[in-house]
Amino acid sequence: MENKPIIPRYEAIRRLTTGDRNLADADLSNAGISGAYLMGTNLRGANLSGSDLSGAELRRADLRDADLRGAILRDADLRGAQYNQDTRWPEGFDPIGAGAVLKA
Repeated sequence: MENKPIIPRYEAIRRLTTGDRNLADADLSNAGISGAYLMGTNLRGANLSGSDLSGAELRRADLRDADLRGAILRDADLRGAQYNQDTRWPEGFDPIGAGAVLKA
């Protein structure tokens, strides 16, 4: 297994607040980022488990390999967001119904 670089939580939050759109492999677990503007953001491999993403703008975001278990996605806009078979969603969440697109 390859060791991939992880963006620490403090750095991920700093990048988020500056509008950085590359948050691949970031640790945003349990983050309170409701309403965040993440349209088109690269969140591939990011840990978003337990995060409050309610009302977040995630259109066209890359969520492949991301961990969203336990995340709050109420009213989040996921239209066109990409995910794959390794994306982990909150229990009972329907990504297709939310507008996300399965990619290889």
